[in-house]
Amino acid sequence: MQSLKSEDLPSTPAELPPSAATRPLPMVGRKQEWERLLGCWRRVTDGAPHFALIIGEPGAGKSRLAEELFEFCSRNPNWSTARARCYFAQGQLAYGPVSEWLRAEPLRRVRVHLPKPQLGELARVLPELTVGNSSFTADSGRDCFACRPSRHA
Repeated sequence: MQSLKSEDLPSTPAELPPSAATRPLPMVGRKQEWERLLGCWRRVTDGAPHFALIIGEPGAGKSRLAEELFEFCSRNPNWSTARARCYFAQGQLAYGPVSEWLRAEPLRRVRVHLPKPQLGELARVLPELTVGNSSFTADSGRDCFACRPSRHA
């Protein structure tokens, strides 16, 4: 029986070939879904509001499809992109993905131009907005948005 000792191991870790380390595997079997997402994106860039919801069974490739769209949009220097992820462990954080998205750099840059009532509303999910800013509190936007009567009441 032979035992391995630490001095028998190579001193440098094995390196992956450059292509394996830098390029993700090609997306397979999602051409129709990809084309639908690009269609949604084209409508948005033409000025039409649009919403895309990616749903499916676990392991079906939802995250990969969303990541591909994010990477596609990030390559254009004229577009601002932001992303947020939702994990099972965040289940108790009701607005976890929303606050992550609102903290993304493109949205942080434009937040400074919002009126104080809207910043007050954002402070509900971004409490750091109130730090060092005594001009509003987390409730300063209540009259603007949160207390409007609901049409469905």
